[in-house]
Amino acid sequence: VHRIPMEELEADPSALHNTKHKKKQREMMLKGERPKECSFCWDIEDTGNISDRPYRSFDVNEPGIIAEALKYGSDGNPLPKYMEVNFNQACNFKCTYCSPHLSTEWHKEIRKHGPYKMEHGNHNDTSWMEKDGMLPNNRPDNPYLKAFWEYFPEAYPNLQTFRMTGGEPLMDKNTFRVLDYVIDNPKDDLHLAITSNFNPPSSQVWDRYIDKLQKICVEGGIEHFMQYVSVDTWGQHAEYIRNGLDFDVLWTNVHRFLERVPERTSLTFIITYNNLSVLGIKELLWNILALRRRYSKDYQRIWFDTPIL
Repeated sequence: VHRIPMEELEADPSALHNTKHKKKQREMMLKGERPKECSFCWDIEDTGNISDRPYRSFDVNEPGIIAEALKYGSDGNPLPKYMEVNFNQACNFKCTYCSPHLSTEWHKEIRKHGPYKMEHGNHNDTSWMEKDGMLPNNRPDNPYLKAFWEYFPEAYPNLQTFRMTGGEPLMDKNTFRVLDYVIDNPKDDLHLAITSNFNPPSSQVWDRYIDKLQKICVEGGIEHFMQYVSVDTWGQHAEYIRNGLDFDVLWTNVHRFLERVPERTSLTFIITYNNLSVLGIKELLWNILALRRRYSKDYQRIWFDTPIL
């Protein structure tokens, strides 16, 4: 992860994907060298295990992809096949393990009360964001957002997977702008994905969201839509971990999504497994199994992932 220099972005919006720094790392890898930014994956592979590097590459694994990478080399400006964006930090939750740079609610709390005093430092201290000039810019004149909308029409025809995360994407108008773009520009090989807490700010936002997904999925605008839902255990235990969550609303919306958008869709629960998940995890898994029995008719629509905290 590195900051994209503003001068590069102003000269070419594709610097969102092709900065000079990133090209330098590509040059090293083409020479068989190991950039330090990739040490997490190298360390895993050195133990004989599979890291995120080859695992995530399967998302865009297709004939000719290596030849295409070699064609661009380290100086070219390749178009991405997999793109994941976080438009801003807007979120209506303060999840226990989250932080101010990913949640406006956390940011408000830390500005008001200061960081949590811990034995080994301050939890959720925002001073590093201020020091490094990394305070989130949620304004519509954000230059990175402007560059994205200049670059997206160029990158879109080449995309295989486009995923939106947050914050909470249902609180961001750019999420709906992307959905409108897909409606106006159908792409039958596109995998579209959104991660949400399924507690939208209003019923009007939820209805608008489902209406757009119906147009995209039922009318065949893409190949597949994957809905990711963040929840870490069952019921009140989940609400304790994810401050702001109304679990009944989440579970009701899970059923509404599966019923109202029945074609070209799947749903994956992102279960960030932690000590506080233990008491309700078995009940959550049993209810996921019940969803599979009810909604997985022609193919498996219900999935779950358990990243360990």
